[in-house]
Amino acid sequence: MCPSDPTNPKLNSKDGPASGNNQGFHGNYLLSAGSQTYGTTSAGTAQLNGLSFPLSAVKTKDVTDGLSKTVAVSEIMLVPEPVGSVDDTRGRYHNNMHGGCNFSTFHTPNTTVNDRLPYCSNARSLAPCVGGSGANHVIAARSYHAGGVNAAMADGAVRFVTNEISVQIWQAVGSRSGGEIGNVPE
Repeated sequence: MCPSDPTNPKLNSKDGPASGNNQGFHGNYLLSAGSQTYGTTSAGTAQLNGLSFPLSAVKTKDVTDGLSKTVAVSEIMLVPEPVGSVDDTRGRYHNNMHGGCNFSTFHTPNTTVNDRLPYCSNARSLAPCVGGSGANHVIAARSYHAGGVNAAMADGAVRFVTNEISVQIWQAVGSRSGGEIGNVPE
């Protein structure tokens, strides 16, 4: 959990444990699915270019762009759920069926562009989202830190990525084997 996130800790979803619809703990730190949008089926995630996604079998040797030049983890803002509202599955660790455990470098950090995934709400204006099923889902890296987000590279190094990073560089570091030239500044 990020201590800067006012939703910390998010332990329940929708109507809470008594409803039988509790999805449990949600965390701020997500694994990189890559630089693309994605679907919510195994067919929709099978060809993603990041390190982690449903049914992923990516190995270290598959990261041909270099471990120091490939982002592995970044953070998101958690969104509180009003009672009776839809679940917001961003950051949901328990069940990744809807892609809530992964972020994408498709948009730059702290973008104003809406996230897209089946279950989300707009209860937090800094983390806008549009719900819907099918393909083209994306969760952007977001934080309450001034000017950017924290990210861990695949070699374990931690970097602060500014909101001003170019989309081309951010997408390049999201890809594990695209051959793009990109590096998060130290």
